[in-house]
Amino acid sequence: MEYVFKIEKKVTHMESPSRNTLEENTIAVEINDSFEEDGNDGHVFKLLSANGKDACLEYDRHYLVKNEHKGYEFNTDLIINQPKQITSMWGPKQITYTLTYLGIYGEHFKE
Repeated sequence: MEYVFKIEKKVTHMESPSRNTLEENTIAVEINDSFEEDGNDGHVFKLLSANGKDACLEYDRHYLVKNEHKGYEFNTDLIINQPKQITSMWGPKQITYTLTYLGIYGEHFKE
């Protein structure tokens, strides 16, 4: 079963704002799939579980979820159609993902 997410990726260059970018796409992933490649041969997100109402994602330890602090737990719950921002903590570029869980492919979401 595939689960659909809308991803907005905003890259803010701290030293040269004219190079800022904004990308938007919609992807379908299965449970235990990783997505959104990191520049260091890794992935930012991994889908841990999902159903028709919400999804649980694991994210890279170099990121934080806006208005959410869980200590050393690096997972978050996404409720269907409610966006959540996940931001990188340091570096010359700040990367902010806005993730929205759109539901199960074929049931809640159709192209």
